[in-house]
Amino acid sequence: MISKLKNKKKTLSIYGVNHYRDFLPINDVAKAIIVLCKSKSSGIFNICSSQKILLSDIVNLLNLKNKKIKFINEHPVSHIIGCNKKLKKLNWRPSYLNYLNYLKKNEKSYYF
Repeated sequence: MISKLKNKKKTLSIYGVNHYRDFLPINDVAKAIIVLCKSKSSGIFNICSSQKILLSDIVNLLNLKNKKIKFINEHPVSHIIGCNKKLKKLNWRPSYLNYLNYLKKNEKSYYF
């Protein structure tokens, strides 16, 4: 996606971004693993934000060069969002309540 946004075309066609997903910064994933190791927990834990983010919102946020984007959505909307209630019981919390805020803070680093 980044390479498409960085190319010289003024208009882009992007397919399949009408889906909701759950994102988490890698630092939060590492911290969750450390919490799980220290607590000697066993079982299945979802390491996630429990927040849904529309993929087209991420594309729009990363569109720093203000290209015209045509979203082509051939499939129905899908949702893949985790639940981190078990992990929160171990006093772990994601550093950002919204992944889009994380991206906004770090967006310049995506354009080396």
